[in-house]
Formats: sequence, C-alpha cells, structure tokens
Amino acid sequence: SIIKWLNRYFYKRIGGVIVLGNSHISIFDDLISKAKIHVIPNFAEDYLFTNDINIQNKFINTGIIKIVFLSNLITGKGYNEIVDAFLGLDIDLKQKLTIDFAGAFESEDDKNTFLHKINSINEIKYHGIVSGQRKKQLFEMAHVFILPTSLYEGQPISILEAYASGCVVVTTAKSGILDIFEPGVNGYLIEPESPVSIKNV
Repeated sequence: SIIKWLNRYFYKRIGGVIVLGNSHISIFDDLISKAKIHVIPNFAEDYLFTNDINIQNKFINTGIIKIVFLSNLITGKGYNEIVDAFLGLDIDLKQKLTIDFAGAFESEDDKNTFLHKINSINEIKYHGIVSGQRKKQLFEMAHVFILPTSLYEGQPISILEAYASGCVVVTTAKSGILDIFEPGVNGYLIEPESPVSIKNV
C-alpha cells in the first residue's frame, strides 16, 4: 500500500507517459491524465523491409515451408511447445517443414537441454544469436514466423520484423500483440502453452 501511494504521488507529477499501443493505456488508469499518455508504436528497422516481388517469389515454391522463431529463448516464449508440436505431426508433414530457431537462452543448461532435444531432428536448427544480415536472411527465407508466447508482451519487434520480411505470423493474443496483429489478416492466432494449437495451425 505504501508503494501504491508513492506511485500515485509521483505519477500525478510527471510530464507524460509513452506507451507502445492502446492496450497499455489502461495500466495508468487513475494514475495520470489520459491527455498525458502518448502512443508511439514500435517499429522494424528499414534494412529488414523487402519488396512485393521478393515476397511473391518465396511463396511461389512452397514445397518446403520454412518456419522461423527469432526471440529470446525463455520458457514463456513457447519455443519448447514448437518442438513438441512438430514431434506430434505425421511423418509426411514433418518432411514438408523446416524450423529455424535464433536467440539467446536464459542459461547454458537450458541451451544444452534444447540442443539435446533437437539433436536428431534434421528439420530443426538452432542458429545462436543473430543480427544484421544473418537475421535478415532468416526472415527473408521464412514463410512463417512463430511466437507462441504466454508472457505479457508489448508490441514484439520480432512480429514487426516478420511483417517487414513478408512472413505469415502465428502468435497468441497476449497483451499488446493485438495492437499490431489481426487474426486472419496477418496470420493465425494460437493458444498459449499449447503444442496442439500450434500443430493444428
């Protein structure tokens, strides 16, 4: 109750608050005037934007559908659920997919556990931490970007980067994601912590 009182005291005196989207405005209900809340959306960097021709070309031949997960590999982001969903597929579907993972793990133990889990799966690769041109390549080659997060999210930059690269997005309805994602328009909505939901998509 003391912290709540202090927060109210200081929030009423600040000049303004910046949030990523409309879904975050309610966080400041009763703390600050709505006139002092400014929405500044997140964005993808210019170098990641591709053109219509490149997008059309990558979707002309989809004999193998390339899926990419590019985010921090922490439990709530759903990377294990992606592998579990893949393992639950029929063998003929497995042969029509590849999944690329990139990002940082919370610990070496988590990394080693994951690498052991995917060790014998030829269709799944872990690329480590990527940036710059390597990140651009992974997005450009991918047909689908997946982020099955169960965490409270702002506007994940990775989703915006996927849009810039012409990817279909598969994600959850957590927090600020719906500020930038419309099911059926940008891609497919899945349930958090649900390999079955991922598998069905």
